[in-house]
Order: sequence, then structure tokens, then C-alpha cells
Amino acid sequence: MRTAIALILFGLLSNTVHAQVFKCVHEDKIVFSQTSCPKEYRESEVSYSHGFTFEISNDPVKGDKLITLVELLQSQDLPQEQMLEQIATEISRIQQENDYLELLKESELKTLERRRYWQKQGQSDAAFAKSQLKVRQHYNNLVSDNLLYIVRLETYRDELIQTPEEIENP
Repeated sequence: MRTAIALILFGLLSNTVHAQVFKCVHEDKIVFSQTSCPKEYRESEVSYSHGFTFEISNDPVKGDKLITLVELLQSQDLPQEQMLEQIATEISRIQQENDYLELLKESELKTLERRRYWQKQGQSDAAFAKSQLKVRQHYNNLVSDNLLYIVRLETYRDELIQTPEEIENP
């Protein structure tokens, strides 16, 4: 019985983590959504894997080109101003993703709480506590990874804006 419950919980958790996220851009406004963007917005599908963010453009003009920030930063093709803008955009996106992950975590915890209530388990039930811990650890790890990524981006940004005198005399 516990194995079946664990498998169901695992299935629910894995489905939530792989939810589709769309980046909707219109003029200077960026919105992230779980549903397709309105027609006046440019749409990209955003995914997160192994600490890197991938953005696949759904714009028929651009085609489906896989773009990663890592590739962009390594290309050195962009002027400094555009590179700084891309870094700021990615930091903002990651912060929004962290907010979204917090919402998902709270939703998962409330789902566990409802399930516990309807199954007439006590709040001190070991299986319930273990499930809560697993959900918290999962989402906290994702948020922590994102925060480390933000620090790396901010460090790179600071290196970009250093003047030649600051580089010679740190």
C-alpha cells in the first residue's frame, strides 16, 4: 500500500516539475505562463535542465532555434550593452521562476495536506512528514540552484562593466 502511494506521489511530483512554461514578450513586457501566449505576444517555450535554461522560440519567423544563455555569453558577438541587457533579463527570469517554484511548492504541500485529511491520517504520520520533507527539499534545491546561477550571472555582469583601470588595480 505504501509503495503504491509513494509511486502516485512520485508521479504527481514529476508531472508538476515538467510543466510547460511559456515566455510571452510584447514590447518591453515579459510574462511567464503555463498556457500559450496571446496572439500579440512573441512566444518562446522555456525549459530548465541540469542548471541551464533553454528557450525554444515558437515564432515562425525565427524558427525553432535552441538558445541558451551560456552559448550567448560565450559567443562574444553582442555589444556590451546588449550583453548586459541579456544578463539582466535572465536574472529577472530566474527570480520569477523562483517565485513560481515557491508557488508550486506551496500547492504541492496543500495537496499533501488535503490527501492526509481525507485519508484520516494524523499530522504526525511518518509517511505524511516524509512526503512533506521530500517536496520541500526538491523545490528548495531548485531555488538554491537558481540563486547560485544568479550569483554567477551577477559576477559575469560585474566583470563586463569593470573599467580597464579597475582590472589593473583591483
